[in-house]
Formats: sequence, structure tokens, C-alpha cells
Amino acid sequence: MSGTPIVQIDIDSRDIGRHYPVAVGIQADAGLALSALLDALAPEGAPRTREAWTREAQELRAKRQARLEAERALDSLPVKPQRVYAELRRALPPDTIVTLDAGAAPAYGYDRLHFRHPRTFLTPLDLGGLGFAFPVALGAKLGSPEAPVLAIHGDGGFLMNAQELETAVRHGINAVTLVLNNNCWGSEKAYQKHFYAARSVGADIGNRRYDRFAELFGARGFHVEHPDQIGDALRAALGCGKPAVVEVPIDPDEFPVPATTPRRRG
Repeated sequence: MSGTPIVQIDIDSRDIGRHYPVAVGIQADAGLALSALLDALAPEGAPRTREAWTREAQELRAKRQARLEAERALDSLPVKPQRVYAELRRALPPDTIVTLDAGAAPAYGYDRLHFRHPRTFLTPLDLGGLGFAFPVALGAKLGSPEAPVLAIHGDGGFLMNAQELETAVRHGINAVTLVLNNNCWGSEKAYQKHFYAARSVGADIGNRRYDRFAELFGARGFHVEHPDQIGDALRAALGCGKPAVVEVPIDPDEFPVPATTPRRRG
């Protein structure tokens, strides 16, 4: 990457050159700007796609599809988070709006959910704000009341804004929340596992049943302990006509590899 000129197209001028120095910065809508670039290249013809690049992209796609297909067969207990997402891909209606929280368990969703319509995936990205998904799901349901809406949380992140169940019940905002419960702060524990010889400090927490927690507020609660139950529970929650929480206890030792490695002091 070093020495490679970067052209950045961004609708927000403040983000141009924010993360990397750019050779050319263009403030514009990305789709319109790319169409204009293709029009400008038309007299000479747009560059032909390199066969090697196309072949590599096809191979990578096939490997990913094979990996996702293999995860459908994971049947160990507690449930693997990868299997949860395999069931979501099968059970979610194509127009479902998904809000993804920060944290380790929701992080699996970036690579494991499929979307067919625009504006159906809402995420905090690198902001990393825990508790994001549930209140955003309530807003999404108010904005698109006919669409199914699913918030995906870990247990720690859900408790950041779980009190808004009362808001959802009082106003009849029938979003569904999926709580992947591994009884820990997953992102922190993942760093401790991968970079500090699994020496865990302050990462484990205790939980009671989130389906019963939901029922205390007048919402519907569903508790799932086997992967074959996930699809049925999710469909029932989406169709129950009330705010709902689906809890799935997941493997407490299964974490994605952290995206960044902590810097070592010399």
C-alpha cells in the first residue's frame, strides 16, 4: 500500500483524507461520481477486467460460500455463534432490517448475513458503541413499520439500553432483539484470549434469563438452547405482534480474532 496514490470519493468533505493521505479528493455521491468517470473513459473504452483478478475474486467467493455452508452443520452445545448466523440466513425474511451491535458475538454478523435490499443493515462500524442496536432497531421499526426488524446483541451490549423495552411496550414498537449470551464482555475477553495467554481479568459477567426479563416488561420472551430451535423461535418472535427478545446461550469460549493487535511496549 505504501506509495500507492489514493483517490477518495466521499459525500462528506470532512472525511476526505481523514484516515489516509489522498492524491485526489472528490466530494460527491459515490455512484454519481463513478458513473461520471465511466462516461469520461468511454471515448477510449473502460479498462478491461483482468482475468486473473476475476478468477481470484470467484475463488474467494467460493471459499466463503463453502465455509458458511459448513457452519450450518455445527451442532455442538452450547451453540456456536456461527451456527446462529447460519440459522438467521435461512429464517429471516428478505426485507428484514438488521441492526448490529458492537461486541464479539455481533461481529460475526458482518461476514455472515446476506442483504437483498438497500437500507436494511444498520451498524456502528468503527464507532464501536455498545448498546447501539436496540434503540436503533426501535427507530427503524418506527420508520418502516411494515418491515421485520431484528437487533442483534451480546449480553453485555444489550444491558446498556435494555430499559428501553418499557418504551417499546408502551408505544407498541414491535422490534425483535436477539441476545447472544456468552456471560462475558466478549471483545475484551477475545483480546485477552489471543494476546494475553487467556489471562482473563474483569471480563466475565453473570446473567439471568433474558426471555423472562422481557416478560417482566410485558414483551414476549423466547429461550433457545439448541440450534434447531433458532429458526422457529425467530419466526414466532417476528410474528407475535409485540416487542420480543430471543435469547440464545452461546459457547463462552468462541470468539472472533480481534481486528487489531495491541501494541507492545519496548
